[in-house]
Amino acid sequence: MVDYSEEEQVERLRKWWDENGTSIVVAVLLSVAALVGWRFWQDKSQEKTQAASEIYQQMIGAMEQSRAMAGAEGASDAVRSSAEQLVADYASTSYADYARLALASLAVSEESYADAAAQLREVMDSPATPAMGWTARARLARVLLHSGDLDGAKQALNASWPESWLGQVFELRGDLARAQGDVDAAREAYQSALQALETDGAGHRELVQMKLDDLVPAS
Repeated sequence: MVDYSEEEQVERLRKWWDENGTSIVVAVLLSVAALVGWRFWQDKSQEKTQAASEIYQQMIGAMEQSRAMAGAEGASDAVRSSAEQLVADYASTSYADYARLALASLAVSEESYADAAAQLREVMDSPATPAMGWTARARLARVLLHSGDLDGAKQALNASWPESWLGQVFELRGDLARAQGDVDAAREAYQSALQALETDGAGHRELVQMKLDDLVPAS
């Protein structure tokens, strides 16, 4: 092993520092900046999520009040205000999707079906979660059916639906076929809906059964 004198060791250290010291300092500074930035982003993200959550809770409370007061104008305005704030300020969160669903419900209650469909398409085209996308698609089909846009409803239903949605989808296809005057197709769809809803609550199966019974008897 080479035995360097103290002066030689100092000189070698100085030379190494001249060659590598700056890059090490920069690397350390970058690491510290990244850590500080990450913690700052986390804090801001948590603050943003918390703020969105509070507005969402206000919206839910206003929706419950609106239902209790049979659509009182003041409560509906509170729902709209909270929902619009979530869409405008927290578009990147799932709360914005819930807000759009709420705005769509308000639009339906006001018979503004085009506005409702527009809100639902926004969620359907870019959902925060797959479940949210399917929810928006099913509601869109229902709105389009109700407004008489049968082609649009058919297009909305034309998708590879998850199994858990098949009961509702077959019911909607039955509604579509009945609106088109195709009683046989409606009957088949309602029967498929009943089969798919065997494990669901009895209440919805009863509704589908009523629709099936209401059809003109097969000749």
